[in-house]
Amino acid sequence: MKKIIFLLLSSILFSTAYWLSTWRTCETIYSTINWVKYFSSLHCTENIKLSWVVADEPSLRDVSSRKINDFIIANNNVIVNHLEWSGSCDDLSDVTEIKAFETIIYSNNDISFTTTSSSIETLAESIEELKEDYNSLDLYSTVYSSTQSKYPISSVDFLRNATREAYFDKQLEIKDSILDKQKEKLTLLYKLTESQKFIETFYDRLDRVCQWYDIKGVSEEEEEENEEEKEDLILEYKKEFNTKLWDKLDSMPRQTLQQLSVKLLDYAANSPVFKRFSEAQREIVRLKISGLKAAIDERLD
Repeated sequence: MKKIIFLLLSSILFSTAYWLSTWRTCETIYSTINWVKYFSSLHCTENIKLSWVVADEPSLRDVSSRKINDFIIANNNVIVNHLEWSGSCDDLSDVTEIKAFETIIYSNNDISFTTTSSSIETLAESIEELKEDYNSLDLYSTVYSSTQSKYPISSVDFLRNATREAYFDKQLEIKDSILDKQKEKLTLLYKLTESQKFIETFYDRLDRVCQWYDIKGVSEEEEEENEEEKEDLILEYKKEFNTKLWDKLDSMPRQTLQQLSVKLLDYAANSPVFKRFSEAQREIVRLKISGLKAAIDERLD
């Protein structure tokens, strides 16, 4: 509680200090009747600086890797169909299912691209309008009319002093509104841009999957043309397993290694989990299992 009170008082102090440190230019407007000058109104202006205003930067929530993986697995056919139809991995963002997943990422942070972008634009326009109101030559007259209706039988001197005070209060109210709206605008902009970074990461993963399909091909004919590349991948996976599982594999009895060597490929063909994969995913698993088998067979030679 003490920390909250301290932060609140600090915020008030900073805001007040900023207000007092800024420069308003004021001039008195006179009207002339029969060559005699009479007080007419007060006009104060200020070039309100917003560069010091900072956004609230809440902790934003990204979708988990598991959800992205689940989405990619569930939409493999969508990705492949897009690749077959368009001939490239470009414009994945136009796919309905993928666009819907964007909405999920935005909604995790209580925003949407369309609504939030519109709100940012509306706030920017409102800030400019309020700046014009603050510096308007007519603001004093508006405040005077309001004060006069509030004190209809008061003296001219009383109305003049009351209006002056109300005029400054009105300008302060407008300025506070400008600063609040600027903070809100920057906060929304932060949430939008940071969420878009999450979306870029999501599209990077989608693109890698799509590019893999493009390299490997979606037809048996193209797969046959890439046998040499598959052998290179098996060798790469073999090195990977040797790096990560070297001690584990070396510690296994020879009989266990022989059993693994025989059963690995059978597992790939008959595992219930494996059967739920798309054909492209099955190919990845086959290559990786072939790499593991090669690492095992190397120890049996």
